[in-house]
Amino acid sequence: MELNNKILVDGGMVDNSFRCSRDMGAKIVIVVDVASDSVSRKELSTLGGVIDQALDIATLENERRGLKLANVVVKPELRKFSSGRFL
Repeated sequence: MELNNKILVDGGMVDNSFRCSRDMGAKIVIVVDVASDSVSRKELSTLGGVIDQALDIATLENERRGLKLANVVVKPELRKFSSGRFL
């Protein structure tokens, strides 16, 4: 998205809205954990697999912090999906 001559993208890699929810007065925070499990050696043999894993590693610590703030955590089965499927 372009705003004021800047291109904006999803900020999830830097800071998800967990803390923001609490700051806005949310008493209950429900988090959907979409973190991927570690991939197999076979999956890392492709450029797409390496990129997926790099993105997952980049967001992992942020996600861990957010999970600590949640009252409820939902973890759907996403094994058959990758972040590249949404590009």
